Amino acid sequence: MRDWNSIGTADVKFVNEWDDFMTQLINGYKGDDVPTIVSVAGRSSKRLEDWRFSGVTSISICRPGKEIKAFDIGAIKDLLIEMNTLYTRHVTAMTAIINSLIIEIDDEGTKVYRLNPKIFKSGKTTAKYINDTADEARTALCAFYLQVEKIYRDIVIRLSG
Repeated sequence: MRDWNSIGTADVKFVNEWDDFMTQLINGYKGDDVPTIVSVAGRSSKRLEDWRFSGVTSISICRPGKEIKAFDIGAIKDLLIEMNTLYTRHVTAMTAIINSLIIEIDDEGTKVYRLNPKIFKSGKTTAKYINDTADEARTALCAFYLQVEKIYRDIVIRLSG
């Protein structure tokens, strides 16, 4: 969110990463063998709640009464392994980002959290360091979810035969 005061307005202001994420997400669902993502808000909103899938029956396994054909289980398994690997890398990266911001101190069984001392040694103001780290995290999160969506889409396409 770029401007939290804009949340209740028609022209909500998101950070650039969100705008790019939504554009890439929508563009990832274009083609004959996948549904499309369409706005139900009647405007080009970037709010997730304003978007829906359309044309889901373009996917053969989503048609009522459609018999599912045989599919290559190995190809599906490969995609699930790819997703698991992606998730493992993502958790590792997000943990590193969180640990660059805070540390956990165990004070005789009581856990206390403090800003990581590296922040103060970085040569940046605390706000700049935190904002730069937030930018890094948003970029990584957007990339991760776009990759997950692509794997989901590829699984559905392969299941459709």
